[in-house]
Amino acid sequence: MKAKYFDIREFVSPAVYQRFLQNAWWFIDPRLIETADALRKHFGTMIINDWACGGAFRYRGLRSPLDADAPRGDFSMHRFGRALDAHFVSASVEEVRSYILANKSRFPHIKGLELNVSWLHIDTRNAENLITFRG
Repeated sequence: MKAKYFDIREFVSPAVYQRFLQNAWWFIDPRLIETADALRKHFGTMIINDWACGGAFRYRGLRSPLDADAPRGDFSMHRFGRALDAHFVSASVEEVRSYILANKSRFPHIKGLELNVSWLHIDTRNAENLITFRG
């Protein structure tokens, strides 16, 4: 599955892209892709990784074994292609987070939501209900 609104480089680091190119989609959970597209459709431009256009973000999606400089966390959902960190051009992170919490049924794949951070962290962990946790 590929995203409707995103290029694969927005989900992976330069090292992963250089090695796998478009096949890097293999490593991203389809539920995460579907959710990112839904958030983008509702809130507008959503920035995950922006390294491909000269930005500084490169580890806000998949954090693979190829990414020695990526934040650690051996069991982070980022390591499994099930998490992303983002911000939005036309909406605050708190606005998006509040909307998700008030409209859980619109985002059924979001099972992890980090609170008290300046970015939106969502993940598609294997859980029955949405779990919130503090950064």
